[in-house]
Parts: sequence; structure tokens; C-alpha cells
Amino acid sequence: QSYGEAVSLGANTTLTSTSAGNIGFADTLNGLFTLAINTTGDTVFGGAVGNSAALVSLSTNAGGTVEISGGSVRTSGAQTFGEAATLGADTTLTGTGVTFGSTVQGNTSARSLTVVAGAGDVIFTGELGGVSGLISDVVVNSGGITRFSAPVQVASLQTNATGTVEINTSGVTTTGTQSYGESVTLGADTTLTASGVTFGGT
Repeated sequence: QSYGEAVSLGANTTLTSTSAGNIGFADTLNGLFTLAINTTGDTVFGGAVGNSAALVSLSTNAGGTVEISGGSVRTSGAQTFGEAATLGADTTLTGTGVTFGSTVQGNTSARSLTVVAGAGDVIFTGELGGVSGLISDVVVNSGGITRFSAPVQVASLQTNATGTVEINTSGVTTTGTQSYGESVTLGADTTLTASGVTFGGT
């Protein structure tokens, strides 16, 4: 399924490919409704999502890949990306809770990631960045739980002063600084490697 023009949702919508086909949006995607995308192929957001009318929620399933290249995704509710995610641009995700079910990386050059999750949780299930993962500066603003469940290797990492942080992985590595504004809980033996590390809470 390939949508070449701007798309507006007029109802709660599910898009499904039963044969691992790709589902792509070349332009903007808007509408005050839910959108669920189910395919084991590639899901591509080529334009901004929710820039003029925020979706209620957005979910993609656990198979295939998802590419976010429009720079922003805005929902009033949750965002769930079940598969490996690649960023094709510096990206801001705004919603009430954001979950990555697999890895998060840049595609061809280093990309920044800002997550604004309101009172919701921000969950990184897979590796964030990596040796060749091409993620630069990461900022997470969440009043809930911010959880890292796999190694993190990015340029810098900053979390805000509300909510809590759970580091359930062996290491967080940055070339720049790490700043944790809220209380931090370790769920594993952990090594933090950075040019400087700041803890604002307990």
C-alpha cells in the first residue's frame, strides 16, 4: 500500500498487508483517530504525522521495520512501534507514552531523537543507537517511567526532572554528557561511560 499524497483519517483505521507488503506514506498523515499498521514488510512515514491534527494513537506491529522520516509524530494518546525503527531525520515524538519494541537507529547519518510523553512511559526495549547506530542527541521528557532495557550508545542523553528512570542494561555510552533529571533505578550491573554524568534525583 503506497499513499503518495497527504492522507487524512476520517475514522479509526487499520491497514494490513497479509503478504509482507510495504505500507508507505510519502506525505503528511493527519486525523483525530487511531491508526494501526500491521505488516511484516516495511512501514514508512515519509512526511510529518499529526502535524495539523494529532492522531489519537499510532501502533505498528512487531514484524518488519518502521522508518520515520518526516521529522515528527504527534498523537494525543500512545505511540507503539513494534519493530526495528530507523530515523530518516531529526525526530520529535509527542504523545502520551511511547514504546519501541525493538532497536532504534538512524538510517544514513546521525539523527537526534526527542520524546515528549506527557504522563506516559517511554520504553526502549531494544538497543538505542549502537556502534553504527547513528543516533546523536537523545532527550526524553516523561512524567512516567523511562526504561532502557538494552544497551545505549548515542552522542548524548538527557531525561527530565519528573517521573523515574530504569536502566535495565549493562551499559549506557555517550561521547558527550548524560543527565538524568529524576530518580534512577538500576535493574542490572551497569556501566555509564560519558564525558560527564549528572543525577538530579536519587
